[in-house]
Amino acid sequence: MKFKVVGGEHFEAGVLYPKGSIIETDSPLDTMFECKFERIDNAVVASPIEVMPKLKKTEPEPVVEEEKPPVILPEGKMVDGLFRYAPEDTGLHVFRIGQQKYNVYDEDDYSKPLNDEPMTKSKTQTFLDVEIGE
Repeated sequence: MKFKVVGGEHFEAGVLYPKGSIIETDSPLDTMFECKFERIDNAVVASPIEVMPKLKKTEPEPVVEEEKPPVILPEGKMVDGLFRYAPEDTGLHVFRIGQQKYNVYDEDDYSKPLNDEPMTKSKTQTFLDVEIGE
């Protein structure tokens, strides 16, 4: 089955699927996560209604879903919940590397952290406060 991410983003097996991504799986994601996925295969398409029988039927062009590539996340564990900010509003995410160090990334570019070097937890909170203007 194929599903389109329509609500937020989906994280699975170390891969972040942003809104609009297409995921192929055997799991019924649309029933497991209500309002987050739209099933795009095996859909029943209504047949056109014939208004004037003498008119020639034309087939509509098929809609091609543009697949977005999955986002490869940086090493470490995403730990947004340890900090006072709203990741869904700011687009920023915090990853813990090692035991006590953290990096902040913009969700549009996980290739390089926004901070120059890994930070402690308190410095990370200060960094986030400055980034979001608090």
